[in-house]
Amino acid sequence: MKIKILNELLILILLTVLLVLVIFLSPSSALRAVLGLPALLLFPGYALVAALFPGRNMLGKVEWVAFTLGISIAVVSLIGIILNYTTWGLTLNTALIANAVFIVVTAVVAGYRRYRRDKTNGFIIRVDLKLPFTGTRCLTDRVISGMLVLMIAGAAVTMIYACAAPKVGEKFTEFYILGPDGRAVDYTRELVPGQEGDVIIGIVNREREAASYRVTVEIDG
Repeated sequence: MKIKILNELLILILLTVLLVLVIFLSPSSALRAVLGLPALLLFPGYALVAALFPGRNMLGKVEWVAFTLGISIAVVSLIGIILNYTTWGLTLNTALIANAVFIVVTAVVAGYRRYRRDKTNGFIIRVDLKLPFTGTRCLTDRVISGMLVLMIAGAAVTMIYACAAPKVGEKFTEFYILGPDGRAVDYTRELVPGQEGDVIIGIVNREREAASYRVTVEIDG
């Protein structure tokens, strides 16, 4: 059994745009998770693989799925590293926009290359529902394909679990005192009556919940 999906690159672009709108207009919507996971795990790699291999027969189905998942993770990680060294920084909004721009641009390039390669059958993907370890191929190929599918499925499940239930790190409160220049040196050691001295006190709440703090300064008890 085979399924044909027309204009899958256009669908990918529309889903990416929808994700951006959902996050900006309704950040608490359940669509954020439904669209967000494919946008991280599938869309970047699929668009890039489609741009690099416009011919539908250039890659096998298993190879296409493996490249899609692996390249998606690599692209998202690389975009995050690059953003971290820019003036914009790595935030939800910058990561969202950067990934969306990458997906849309590569999908447009893929569509153009497909159109140039085959004007009559562009924007078509065929999905064969038969398992990769069945058919007429030799036993070794079927075993390797089956193992690859299991590895991809395991990686996808692990990534989804890590995103849905992130590990909670250590909870603590950060407290520090700095000198007048904002460094941990040149503290004022002594003051005479009427003299002013400056110190910088920092309190950072890393308890992962709201907390109240009180700082008490005592002189001679």
